[in-house]
Amino acid sequence: MTELSLSLDAPAADLLAELKETDDAVSYGDVSHGSVGVEGESLLEIARRTDDAKEILIRLAMAGFYVYRKTEDSTRLVRDHTIAKLWHRVKEGDYSVNSEGLIYSYSPPLSPTPVPKLLVIFSSMSTSIYNTSMMRYFEQNFKSAQKYIPHDTAVLRIADIGGVVGAFYLNTYRNPNNVQRIQRLLSDVMIQYSIPTSNVVLYGASKGGTAALFHGMTGGYKFISVDPIVSDNYYVTRFRDSHFTQGGIFERTKDEVFAELVSNKLRYTSFGARNKAEGSVIFSQRSPQYSAITSTLVEHLAHRYAFFDSINPGINDHPDVSPKTLNIATMLMNQFFLDEDLAPGLRTTM
Repeated sequence: MTELSLSLDAPAADLLAELKETDDAVSYGDVSHGSVGVEGESLLEIARRTDDAKEILIRLAMAGFYVYRKTEDSTRLVRDHTIAKLWHRVKEGDYSVNSEGLIYSYSPPLSPTPVPKLLVIFSSMSTSIYNTSMMRYFEQNFKSAQKYIPHDTAVLRIADIGGVVGAFYLNTYRNPNNVQRIQRLLSDVMIQYSIPTSNVVLYGASKGGTAALFHGMTGGYKFISVDPIVSDNYYVTRFRDSHFTQGGIFERTKDEVFAELVSNKLRYTSFGARNKAEGSVIFSQRSPQYSAITSTLVEHLAHRYAFFDSINPGINDHPDVSPKTLNIATMLMNQFFLDEDLAPGLRTTM
């Protein structure tokens, strides 16, 4: 069998049993849903309103099947080990894939230099979060970044393939070593282009902010994390698990992941106040992420990192934080790249 074919007309238990027996060599899947979905809907959209469809979609993701196209009455899926062969941006050379299956793009510095700098941009949630294109895993945030940072800076973007709408660049049931894969890619790119750790800055907003924060703290990189999601509680309770973080895709909650990360950072490094921040977090008291960021990060790490609480009146929700604070993020990128001193602590800013 080269393709898995399922129909939502069948009982969920039967579909799950068939999926469980599917060989790992199967590369594609097709889920028909004409009788249960509105015309033009994808499995992603149906899963937002029916529990059985949600469970099927989650189990498919746990088996490495990811939605990439919808037809009139069915949704097509591709297995993770086949994505590079399917995705035209990879086949045409726009994106690269490494030996561990990570898809990424590398843009060289605008001005060539023997020792370049590197800005790593992690993707936020897609603007159209439930679109069926593989680009929902590779949102192209801050496309013009190279115009506003030193021209000897390259840009590395890494796709966040995993889960239903993204893996948050963390470990998943399907990829329990995802964090190590990403850390190795960063190291490989730095070695390939002779980039020292001191010349690397990680940046991301929302889901990408989660990644910049986690991988910056884990790998010892300078980072700018914008309104990172460090707890899923808000999206689980307010929006019925809109990010599909429940049900088995992730073996640990973000609360657990970041509690351990912060605890380890405090336990294994000296506690004394620093004159120079090792990273920065931009957030806002006008965002629903405020309480989680404050209790998880600010209360424990203000002696080590720089925190910027934006009170910009244009911020009314989480998605507003990144565009309304892009000027602060750009300032911090340049400050880190130029190795200018940035004191740790909490600041209130517009």
